[in-house]
Amino acid sequence: MDKLYRVMGIFSLEVEGEDFREAREKVHRILRVDEIEHNIINVEEVSSDERKCSRVQM
Repeated sequence: MDKLYRVMGIFSLEVEGEDFREAREKVHRILRVDEIEHNIINVEEVSSDERKCSRVQM
């Protein structure tokens, strides 16, 4: 039988949106659907240079 583990940490998600508010709301919905307790601390725009290096498709 598998054991139950609680994994805590600081995570970062990149989402597309019209503005900061839409990006924040989108992440909130993603986490809420999976019943993940969360506190959004910061939202910042990702530059085009960063996008090319860090984007991971799922």
